[in-house]
Amino acid sequence: MTSVILIDNINNSGGADATLLRLQTAIIMKTDPDKNLNKTHIVFFIAALSVLIAASGYFYYRHGEKAIRQEKENELKAIAELKMKQIAEWHKDELNDAAVISKNSFLIDAVKKYLNGKGPGDRAALVKHLNQIKAEHGYKDIILSSIKGKLLASTDKALQHVDTSIVKAAKQAVKQQKSFSTDIYRCSAHGVLQINFVSALTDKNGSAFAVMIFQMSPEDFLYPIIEFWPTSSRTSETYIARREQDEIIVLNKLRHLDGPAFSHRYSLNDKETEVVKAVQGHAGFLDARDYRGVDVLAYAGHVPDTPWFMVAKVDKDEIFEESYFKIGTIITFIVLLILLSTTGLLFVHNKRSEQELRKSEELYRNLFENHSAVKLMIDPDTGSIIDANDAAVRFYGWPRERLRQMRIQEINTLPDDELMKEIEKVRTQKRNHFEFRHRRADGSVRDVEVFSSRIEAKGREILHSIIHDTTERKQAEEALRKSEARLKKSQEMAKLGNWSYDMSGPILWSDEMYRIYGVSPETFTPDVESFIGLIHHDDRSAMRAWIKACASGEKPGEMEFRAVLPDGAVRFIRGGGELICDPENRPLYMSGTAQDITEHCRLEDQLRHAQKLEGIGQLAGGIAHDFNNVLNAVVGYAGLLRMKMDSSDPLAHYADEILSAGQRGAALTHQILAFSRKQVLDMKHIELNEVIKSIEKMLHRLVREDIHIKLELFNKPLVVFADAGQIDQVLINLATNARDSMPEGGQLTIETKLVKGPMLVEKTSCSEPSDFAEISVTDTGCGMDAETLYHIFEPFFTTKAVGKGTGLGLAVAHGIVRQHNGHIEAYSEIGRGTVFKIFLPLSNQMTETIGTSPALQVRGGTETILVAEDDASLRNLSTIVLCEYGYKVIGAVDGEDAIRKFLENKDSISLVVLDGIMPKKNGKEVFDEILKLSPDIKAIFMSGYAEDIFTHGGLLENAVTFVPKPVKPDDLLRIVREELDRQ
Repeated sequence: MTSVILIDNINNSGGADATLLRLQTAIIMKTDPDKNLNKTHIVFFIAALSVLIAASGYFYYRHGEKAIRQEKENELKAIAELKMKQIAEWHKDELNDAAVISKNSFLIDAVKKYLNGKGPGDRAALVKHLNQIKAEHGYKDIILSSIKGKLLASTDKALQHVDTSIVKAAKQAVKQQKSFSTDIYRCSAHGVLQINFVSALTDKNGSAFAVMIFQMSPEDFLYPIIEFWPTSSRTSETYIARREQDEIIVLNKLRHLDGPAFSHRYSLNDKETEVVKAVQGHAGFLDARDYRGVDVLAYAGHVPDTPWFMVAKVDKDEIFEESYFKIGTIITFIVLLILLSTTGLLFVHNKRSEQELRKSEELYRNLFENHSAVKLMIDPDTGSIIDANDAAVRFYGWPRERLRQMRIQEINTLPDDELMKEIEKVRTQKRNHFEFRHRRADGSVRDVEVFSSRIEAKGREILHSIIHDTTERKQAEEALRKSEARLKKSQEMAKLGNWSYDMSGPILWSDEMYRIYGVSPETFTPDVESFIGLIHHDDRSAMRAWIKACASGEKPGEMEFRAVLPDGAVRFIRGGGELICDPENRPLYMSGTAQDITEHCRLEDQLRHAQKLEGIGQLAGGIAHDFNNVLNAVVGYAGLLRMKMDSSDPLAHYADEILSAGQRGAALTHQILAFSRKQVLDMKHIELNEVIKSIEKMLHRLVREDIHIKLELFNKPLVVFADAGQIDQVLINLATNARDSMPEGGQLTIETKLVKGPMLVEKTSCSEPSDFAEISVTDTGCGMDAETLYHIFEPFFTTKAVGKGTGLGLAVAHGIVRQHNGHIEAYSEIGRGTVFKIFLPLSNQMTETIGTSPALQVRGGTETILVAEDDASLRNLSTIVLCEYGYKVIGAVDGEDAIRKFLENKDSISLVVLDGIMPKKNGKEVFDEILKLSPDIKAIFMSGYAEDIFTHGGLLENAVTFVPKPVKPDDLLRIVREELDRQ
């Protein structure tokens, strides 16, 4: 049919046209009317004719298009300028109305009368007048507010309070003293669009005393002006917009977009849209793309005296519809000519194309076969492998013929149904990149990345897949992930975070930084000011100076400061940082670390506290040593005196009082030594529950009748290696403390339990992990605050009145527990009582019998005894006492003197009595020398200060008798006789 049309159109064209007709017909009918005609000339002729016709049609179209555009531009400009003028005049009229109304004397009097009286009648009169104004001017509501924005009256009876926009407008009206309008906004109370015209009410002196807000709906007055289009058009549209920070918001409803006004926004980065160009100052005609992505012709301008920009636009398709029809006809004609020309070209180049096709297929085969990447051709219907290149043979390890017999399901580790779903995604062009695991001939499985695409080959659909081995990369990524996880865990364990700051904007924090400061990355954005806000107010000035020094290139070193967490907790933090510069010494960014050292500071504080207690203990022990020597003389001579007096002697009473005072002094020094942990313990394997039961009656006598004692003992034996008397002393001290904290009565609970000990080992002196027996002493007393709790184990610290306590009770308990390799701690709150917990390491030995031997009668003897004592009064006392009962005494003034006199009399000496601490050589050193000379020698040690020479591998572990000072003469005589008679 096309051929017939061409013949009809060209029949009347003369010789040249006849030649063209014969050529075209020959091409279509595949004949050659003139074998002598050069085919190349025909092609060029047809091409030149097509270009000429196309150029003529193009110039004709461009001339018509220009005229149509000019006409539409004039129409757009007239409509846009008219609308902008109408909007400006409407806005100006409303401002004038607001100004006139606010100056109305009748209204001012009604408002003043209402404000002065505030009676129901005055309010009704005022609201009635406001309703008349509302009806006359078409306002949605009229609001009377105070100069600070407080609601005074409104024509809307349901209005209870005004939103923040009204408050802001009222303050602005008072400040400006002239009428103004707010921008269009959506009311938070009712969700409707409105615009306010605001004017202040002033008195005769010009002082504002109230504010009038006239609320109008833009949908009633403004939007009809904007949306009306005076001519018939299916795409034309007008709207206004304004800028809000980095966005542009359209203020009215769009014609071609669902949704209400204010629901469509533009980003300032969308520079191709007409409204963005308008807001950025491109007034006049614009070629742009609107919110639908449609090319439009627009006219833009700024509405005078408002923040609004007007855009009037129409689709270019509508403008040039007639032109499109004309060019369509021209294009159809040109296409027909070009089609004929193309037919000729195809005929001329048919054989050449076939030859090039063969070359292309050969090139493709070379690209497929010899490419270094692994390639497979796959049938998408069955998964069969149609072909594989050499790289695939090397990678998978199967011969090419074997691969061509396989299905991809035999290589891919995915289940067959899932794999076919992935293949379908390639067929539908939804996806072309995959990550799989492929199995090789040797059984190994490799991670692979597959790029697959659908191609057509000889009418058949084939998947062309390129496979890359990513196993090493995956392993490296996994190693990197694990390394990052280890680093993150290490930072978390060390409570060490890192940060960087480019000196503008937010600071980049690691996860640990957020944990250190107790904030969440979802709710906290770290910058300089927000970070300073986390710092303790006493440390902020120092922190600002540190940041400034670091930013200026100085190296201020590390800084320790306090941070206050959102929950009020205070943390101690050590921070450091430096300025990073480029090779030309230009600042790039700051980088640093922060570490939570709260626990470290707490441990340091505890260490200082422990060192203070240790120092006090050393001092107390030294004092006890000298004091015991004094007491020993007092008790000794008083005892000797008493022994020589008859019971009826009137002076015996005075001797007894001296002995009693001496014993009280001895008890005090005993407590001091217990605190300093220097007294010698009578250690045995004891069962704690039995010890507590045995002291229960004493505790009942110790506390008042209004205090109930309750025992909750563990249901199995708890055996510990301890001095039962010292454990009694601890419980008595704690019970006394509890009694004093419950002046109105209460309950004292003593509980025992078994505690698994790995968490307690580092708190105690145990060298090996052990389970522990826990003793809890709980009272319902007044409790203690944190400050008091911190000092309770310090010697002489007491909250009792003067004369009511020594302040040694808890210090002694602490010393005894620590000497037993245990741990004691306290928990207390004001008004909620106190709990003391004692932890003692358990023993796996059987318990030993605890008891006292019956007192022996004082007997003397005739043996020779060496007494080594550096204190002359005590040495003389011991000599007198022993000589009184028949013993022969050799005295030594120091350690070396004792060894010398033993050498001189070793055959006659039966017993040595040694002071623990002497000049030149102490008691242990003397005893060690004597043992070398006489391995069977018997010895008694006397000391008021038992240092490490008596424990930890010292004398007591060698079963040597120890006598603590002060000692009464009769006790000394009994001990001497017992030691001499011991086998």
